[in-house]
Amino acid sequence: MKDISRSIFFNTSTKIFTKLLGIVSTLLLARILTPSDFAVVAVISIAIFFFEAIGNLGGEFYILRKTEVTTVEVNTAWTLDML
Repeated sequence: MKDISRSIFFNTSTKIFTKLLGIVSTLLLARILTPSDFAVVAVISIAIFFFEAIGNLGGEFYILRKTEVTTVEVNTAWTLDML
């Protein structure tokens, strides 16, 4: 039980730290860049987030849940991940 609670603590701490770092970097960029440059950065950030969300097809989760995995399934998951 102790290991699980430590794992949850570190996982949560990492996510909180990552979010805070993102907020701080956004505030710094907003202060440094001109409004038009900041708009370009915002559009690029949204596009990157969109493609990351689309790109995560869940092939890893499918492979991990299967009891027997074939080479074809691994190759298909890898190919879809690369696309």
